[in-house]
Amino acid sequence: MTAKHSIKAAAKLTGVPPYLIRAWERRYKAVIPERTSTNRRLYSDQDIERLILLYKATLKGESIGQVAGLSIAELRELNGENGIWNDNRYNEGNSNRFGEDKIISKYVELTEDLDRTGLYKILLESETRFSKNVLLEKIIIPFMHKVGDLWEDGSLKVVHEHLASAVVRSFLGELLISQKPPESGPSIIGTTPVGQNHEFGAVISILSAISEGWRGIYLGSNLPAEEIAFGAEKYRARVIALSLVHPADDPHLHMELHKLRRMVGDDATIIAGGRSADNYGTALRDIKAIIAGNMAEYRKTLREIRESADVLNQSSS
Repeated sequence: MTAKHSIKAAAKLTGVPPYLIRAWERRYKAVIPERTSTNRRLYSDQDIERLILLYKATLKGESIGQVAGLSIAELRELNGENGIWNDNRYNEGNSNRFGEDKIISKYVELTEDLDRTGLYKILLESETRFSKNVLLEKIIIPFMHKVGDLWEDGSLKVVHEHLASAVVRSFLGELLISQKPPESGPSIIGTTPVGQNHEFGAVISILSAISEGWRGIYLGSNLPAEEIAFGAEKYRARVIALSLVHPADDPHLHMELHKLRRMVGDDATIIAGGRSADNYGTALRDIKAIIAGNMAEYRKTLREIRESADVLNQSSS
């Protein structure tokens, strides 16, 4: 089919933000648009329908990593419809059900203006408007991804990225301090391995774990394997949550992951997430780590681990 829609037009037609379209293309090959001589993306009508179906599936709770490879016919069946190209709910002006896209756009606008106070204020307002999981997963994570993408393509400067990171880091730190992990829950520690300095994913993983009833402890970022293992022993952690974002090609990280597994043995489950987790898939599979494609998968994994442990405890008692 003739490719004729720019990424901006595709976003308006589907309700999927441009940064998310690029992420789905880059990470999951969800769509493969044609390119002009100047490397601009052009999407066909079929691409548009595919994006609409994928977006609907994710809103229903499906993981993009699991549905990205489905055909359009399979996606239609998954969504329970025979075709939605003319569905008015997805025409221009569509916004997602919680209004997160508009909030994220406002975040970006304040970042472009270097308005630190305004950005922090709207984060506080968002905390009262949205549930914690929606705030973390549908707003803060996509916002930080978008800032990173805009920095990579030159739309934002380093100072913009640093300001956004500093404000979000402060906000998440205060949110973490305000949480009271259940004393009786199983323990989980969150961190980033040595060389990985982007800590947002690790902090968010602990906040999400606390909401699932886990005793979550954030250890900080950029930790060698022996320090992570020490923390796991200290807190008797059943799970070690690792966030892998940048760099995506650190040759030393493979050795660190193997060292971590040797030091903790089979006593702890290692769950890895973040934008670069798939890049280290071979090493993660070698150490029998679980790769969580998104926060919904991560929370589901935590529930399954806890339920399995409860069944085992009941059997032995």
